Amino acid sequence: MIKPVLKILLGFFLFMFIGIKYDDEFYEPSFFVKHRPNLKVEYYSAIGMQDLTIDDLEGNRKEEELVYREFVGDFYEDDLLDQLSFFIIPLMSLLILSGSAQLVGLIKSGSSLLKFVLGYLGNLVMVFTTFTVYWGLNIDGVSVIIAFWILSLASILLIDRKVKPIPQPKSK
Repeated sequence: MIKPVLKILLGFFLFMFIGIKYDDEFYEPSFFVKHRPNLKVEYYSAIGMQDLTIDDLEGNRKEEELVYREFVGDFYEDDLLDQLSFFIIPLMSLLILSGSAQLVGLIKSGSSLLKFVLGYLGNLVMVFTTFTVYWGLNIDGVSVIIAFWILSLASILLIDRKVKPIPQPKSK
C-alpha cells in the first residue's frame, strides 16, 4: 500500500519540474526542466518580440512575463537539461499510472525490474508519438494528453498481464 502511494508522490514531484515554454517569436512549444518545482505548466512571454518593456504591461500580462523570465529566461535556447525532459516525462507518467493502477488493484504490487523498464520504454514511445502528433498537426493539447495517458496505462496493463502457456497436444 505504501509503495504505490510513494510512486504516485514521486511522479507528481517530477511533474512539478517539467514545463512547456513557447518561443516568443514563432510561439513554438518546447519542453523544459524548471529550476524549482511549480504547478504551472505552460510559460509564454507576454511581450514576445514587441518593442515593449515590463513596465508597459499591466495585471495578468505583467505577471505572466515575470514568471516567464524567471523560469525560461530572457532568451529562448534549448540545452541538454531541457532535452532530458523527454526522458523524465515517461518516468513521471509510469510512476503515477502504475502506482494508481496498483492502488485500485489493476496490477499487482512488486512488479519486476524488467516490467518497469518495459513500461518505461513503452511510455517513452508514447511520449514521442503523441507529442509529435500534437505539435505536428496542431491538435488540442488536452486531447493529446488524455490519449497519452490512456495509451500509457494500456501499455502498463499489457506488460503486467499474465501470459498463459500454450497447451501442448497430448501425444499418443
